[in-house]
Amino acid sequence: MAKQDKGQERARRGTPRWRPPQAEDIKPGDTLQYFSIDTRFIFTVMSLQHKGEWIFGRDARDPDEARAGLVAVRRTDCMTLAQADALLQDFPTFQLDRPQREE
Repeated sequence: MAKQDKGQERARRGTPRWRPPQAEDIKPGDTLQYFSIDTRFIFTVMSLQHKGEWIFGRDARDPDEARAGLVAVRRTDCMTLAQADALLQDFPTFQLDRPQREE
């Protein structure tokens, strides 16, 4: 049994992990990275809602005047830009529910 525990611990050490930023550490104007298995984007925080569990912001890819870039994301799906640089540099995004190209 102890050998299994040691093997699991070694596997966990190789798995990248992060803790989402705490609600009290996030301020309007901060820039965060949203990450899910099929997409990622950088956004600017506008406000926190629902006891800090949801972050409302503006997608950094859209021009300042565009209203299409407004986002609402769960705080637990976000990380700081420093964390994103360290963890996501080699992590691919997957194209879910989209046809695959044949070459």
